[in-house]
Amino acid sequence: MKKCSLSIFILFLLVLTACQKENNFTVAILHTNDVHGKIDNFGKLTYLKDSLLNHYDTVLLVSAGDIFSGNPYVDYHEQRGYPMIELMNQSGYDLAVLGNHEFDYGQDVLAERIEQAAFPFLAANIVTNDSILKPFPSSLNIPFRGINLHFRGLIETHNNGKPSTHPKQVVGLHFNDPLLKAEELFATKNHNEVLIALTHLGYRSDSLLAIKFPEIDLIIGGHSHTLIDSELLINNVLVTQANDNLEYTGLIELSFSANKIKAKKYKLIALDKVGGSNSEIEQQIKEFSENEYLDEELTTADYPLSNPMELGCLHTDAQRAMLHTDFAFQNYYGIRIDSLPAGKLARKDMLLMDPFNNEMMVFEMTVDEIESLLASGYHIRGNRFDLFISGGTYRIETNAKNKISSICISDENGNPLSKTKTYTVALNGYVANSYKFDHSKAGRLTGTYSANNLISFLETQKSIDYNGCNRVDVITNH
Repeated sequence: MKKCSLSIFILFLLVLTACQKENNFTVAILHTNDVHGKIDNFGKLTYLKDSLLNHYDTVLLVSAGDIFSGNPYVDYHEQRGYPMIELMNQSGYDLAVLGNHEFDYGQDVLAERIEQAAFPFLAANIVTNDSILKPFPSSLNIPFRGINLHFRGLIETHNNGKPSTHPKQVVGLHFNDPLLKAEELFATKNHNEVLIALTHLGYRSDSLLAIKFPEIDLIIGGHSHTLIDSELLINNVLVTQANDNLEYTGLIELSFSANKIKAKKYKLIALDKVGGSNSEIEQQIKEFSENEYLDEELTTADYPLSNPMELGCLHTDAQRAMLHTDFAFQNYYGIRIDSLPAGKLARKDMLLMDPFNNEMMVFEMTVDEIESLLASGYHIRGNRFDLFISGGTYRIETNAKNKISSICISDENGNPLSKTKTYTVALNGYVANSYKFDHSKAGRLTGTYSANNLISFLETQKSIDYNGCNRVDVITNH
């Protein structure tokens, strides 16, 4: 009888130990955001994910949006964006949220890339009834050992209620305010459910989400290119973001006991520090990055273009020269590199500098109308100068609260512009259609495109020198 009782007790302990082991586990989530076509580190990312499978009960890989626009080898592949989706498929992405730059190629191309993807794109606040796109799922539930990892996706609407892409690319789509939509998405939380917001909203909006909805367990964000390099809890919600350009990935560890989260940990991993790489992925990257046309030399730079102002001088000079206008303006965030080296400049460098290649427009504008354009850019960029200029210089004076008190525009000789004249002004289509500025006459489409104009301009230049170029001044009066 004693032997029987002992056997039953031992069996009970074995079952209890097995149950405890079953109910204690750790889920790892790798995440990227704002990769913008940068594919060089996909081999390391894949190697890292495969390695982590030896240390965690399961490993997920997710994207917080903006996978396109920023690498000519991806953007100008014969099937635009194809290399990016192919590498994401091979790396084992489980899901993504749409970013604003997913629309840059147009809805027809986006539909092709979604069809190509082996993973879903989430977007709870997009209504597709009047477009060629199929409805986007608002959420994805991934069950694992009795818990439900419930991802819910949101995209930003910063461009007059639409994502920050050219307005023509989102015709027929309706976008709900993401923070209002969140009230529906995160109002309730079910038993054994882990609420994960996969967002392309930016750090500030993610912080507001965390404050307003403590039911959320985790926010994986993108859009603001924020580098969060340590655990950040806001209202006990873990908020993460991993910079941009696939230089980093974030690693989230969710530890569970009895189907409840017992610990949330986070660390940022620099992919160039990862010790190995997937050789098959590396071979694919090499093949995608071979293009003689993109590598063709256009001209040389006598000195490095070492800051955004010098790049802005080059960009606007190209537009003004090719369109024969009095002035040209280019928005700050339309230039996507920080510098160019001295020496050879290739076609790919210009497409990297301006991946959007927006159609150019020409306006006839008075001085007052040009000033309203400059003021619009200043406000859009958060009370900082926004528009680079060719054809002259300008000065913005502000008060102690960074509010504009005056704008003064001069021609290339330093003379103030005439209030009685109109001037021809070149703008890219994004600025022309997204910024709110006065113009009594509609702009005309030119049939030319911004990056193409850059390339054509450089082909006419034996060399270029923009060392020290600065045509904008902002003065704050205290």
